[in-house]
Amino acid sequence: MFKKFKDMKFSSILSLLFIVFAVEAEEPPIVLFDSHEPLELILETDFREILDQVKTLDDRQSGFIKYWKGVQEHLIPVRTEPRGNYRRDPSNCDFPPLSIKFPEENLNTVFQGCSKLKLVVHCRKNKKYKAMVAKEYLCYRFYNLLTDSSFRVRPAYITYVDYNTKDTLNRHFTFFIERTRNLRKRLGAKKLESEHFNIKWLNDYDATKLSLFQLMIGNTDWGVFKEHNVKGMESDGRRLAVPYDFDWSGFVNAPYARPHPKYPIKDVTQRHFIGKKAGKKTIRKVKEEFLAIKEGVYALIKNDPVLTDKEKKRSMKYITSFYEILNKDRLLFSYLKVK
Repeated sequence: MFKKFKDMKFSSILSLLFIVFAVEAEEPPIVLFDSHEPLELILETDFREILDQVKTLDDRQSGFIKYWKGVQEHLIPVRTEPRGNYRRDPSNCDFPPLSIKFPEENLNTVFQGCSKLKLVVHCRKNKKYKAMVAKEYLCYRFYNLLTDSSFRVRPAYITYVDYNTKDTLNRHFTFFIERTRNLRKRLGAKKLESEHFNIKWLNDYDATKLSLFQLMIGNTDWGVFKEHNVKGMESDGRRLAVPYDFDWSGFVNAPYARPHPKYPIKDVTQRHFIGKKAGKKTIRKVKEEFLAIKEGVYALIKNDPVLTDKEKKRSMKYITSFYEILNKDRLLFSYLKVK
């Protein structure tokens, strides 16, 4: 009897281990965001179809991503489609943001474990728009310095090739953004099932960090309510709002960006605080965290491979103006409307 029980117990353990290993085999670790080194890629797909039908296209176009690791060539079949709203309109942008679907089997490649990714691309071909992509990438990296509860990003230089004509459209700096479901899994969080997510649901510390970051980059194009450019989630009873999409911020200063008419600013480069009121103790605690990453923020700007010296100087000046606010409690509390 005891032997039979032991055999059953051993069999159950083996079955459990098999299930665990099977799950792990189905979900290989994502390695794309383990590095910040820019990738050099070729993306070939039916760009003629994507650009001609940019406003209405709802089918993914077949193609592939090619890259080299040493002398080894990697060729990954992908399906690509335009995404977004404003920048998908050809009257606003020549080239739309893209969504790329990967095959289930892409082990031992830089995209291992990735099923779908957003790609942030240039809006137009001139130098100003090239700098915009680099500066939006930096916004994500700034928030990475503050908290792990942030979208990871990976830079790349992509050569775009039309699948039919084999013509090269252009080569541009771009970056991939971590998928929301992968972010939730990494944080051990779940989707917050509510259409009316409110900043009041965040604790004072998390709300202040989020709002102060948006003040840092001069962004008013966001709101926790209805998750406007933030993703709401919950982990062990703690609600989080993770920001994304910073091209309308003052730091990026896109030519098409306009402040919302409800705010008392005339230009996106002007700062205006949006958020939940918190006590001075909480604000000072969060302030110290921003001071701790100051050198890291400047280093990211200084070492950026895309920005010109002029753009770097302008970017540093904008960040410096934020730290001038931060270093004076009276001015900071005035911005945050705290008495």
